[in-house]
Formats: sequence, C-alpha cells, structure tokens
Amino acid sequence: APDAFWRKLRVGASLDARDTSRGHWHKAKISAVDDELGRVKVHYQGWASKWDEWYQKDSDDLLPPGTETGGAAAAVQAV
Repeated sequence: APDAFWRKLRVGASLDARDTSRGHWHKAKISAVDDELGRVKVHYQGWASKWDEWYQKDSDDLLPPGTETGGAAAAVQAV
C-alpha cells in the first residue's frame, strides 16, 4: 500500500481489503489499531465480526476505498 495511505489508517477509516482465505476484495473499515506491532484490524462490511482479520499496516492487501471494490473512482471511469 502507498506510504501516505497506510500512515492514515485509523479506527473507523474505510478501505478495500483482500481477505486472506479466498483472496477476494471487500469494502472494509478499520476496527482496531495496534501501533506497537504496526498492524490494523479490518472489519469486512456486511460480514460478521468473527471474520475480522489483522493486517500489517503496509500490507499490499489494504488499499484506498474503491480501488478494488468500485465506488466513486470506478463510476467516473465508466462514464
């Protein structure tokens, strides 16, 4: 993930996250931050919290919101 992006990861921040079990991208939010270990807990929107996962802040599996899940950026490209 780009340096500037992961430095802004805070509880409640939206992002795209790739799940570790199936490799699918999901809209997600940060539910916890562990600065000591440099990681964030990700909650996949629409999924039970039992599926929440911890990621290193600079993981390639975390991207700005809409990068892989569509959203505003994809809508603009489709026009």
